[in-house]
Amino acid sequence: MTASRSEVTRLFLTFTCLAAASFVADAACSVADFEVRLTRARFVDACSADRHCFKLRGAGILTNRCADPEGSLVQVRFTGYDKAGDPVATKELYPFSVFRKVPPGAHPFSIDDWLAYDPDIERFSAEVVGVEFP
Repeated sequence: MTASRSEVTRLFLTFTCLAAASFVADAACSVADFEVRLTRARFVDACSADRHCFKLRGAGILTNRCADPEGSLVQVRFTGYDKAGDPVATKELYPFSVFRKVPPGAHPFSIDDWLAYDPDIERFSAEVVGVEFP
């Protein structure tokens, strides 16, 4: 039994539409589909009582609400602010590296040593600033 020309054409069009729909779904994912939340971000004295050396310690949780099961590369901006609310230091990085895509769901990560110690820093923020679908 062989498929008729119209059946082959219909199958081809169906496959093309499904592939295009998948591409559009991927393209619809954006920075708005991601959220980052910090937990317990603080500077701690990581040395002995006679020698102080403050290090940033804490964690974050990155939530990916994008429907793409393959995940994406996510870039986060981490900023430290002084008492007046002015930025003191900032750094952009990929918490899961540029080699590991973040699948849908919530994923904890370390923020240890993301910023150098500055005694003026009173609080921290983090925001997703870039999303790539390689």
